[in-house]
Amino acid sequence: MISIIRHNGSNIGGLKPFHFAFIEDVLTCDYNKSTLLCTITLNNNSVWNYIYGTDDSIKLDTDSQETSAGTTYTYKITHLIPKDRRDVEMNLRKMAGRGMIVVSQDKNGVSRVYGNKENPMRCLYKLLKPADVPGYNGWEVSFFGTFSEPAGYHTLTGTLLTEPPNEDSEE
Repeated sequence: MISIIRHNGSNIGGLKPFHFAFIEDVLTCDYNKSTLLCTITLNNNSVWNYIYGTDDSIKLDTDSQETSAGTTYTYKITHLIPKDRRDVEMNLRKMAGRGMIVVSQDKNGVSRVYGNKENPMRCLYKLLKPADVPGYNGWEVSFFGTFSEPAGYHTLTGTLLTEPPNEDSEE
């Protein structure tokens, strides 16, 4: 029997700023198909990368489709980053097209893992014209991927930042 009971808590929705690791920095990514739990271990001296976006500018699109090979799950995380700092474009270039695993937490505290070592998420970005989003001048950054399993719930080793890194630090 499968039951989905009424939700009694607050459900404010939306995503918080999230973390990612490049595939070459991931030692293991173990996904349990029956529980959907995913444990990620990073290589020694590797850290989770942090990408900031305002809570209201981050959007998750999901889709599942039946195919002859089974169900496929498509995820796309899109958010806006203002282009008010010169290092933003340089960092986006370093991320573009590279494989990564993304850990995203929603505002209810539920963390999900998108991508794995064999089939990672990818990143693309584009500069938006002011007419695309009135009053906004910056980058639209998208992380996307299609998978044969749904996104896992994360259990991980390694430290995730709970606050953005210090703006004055050089990395």
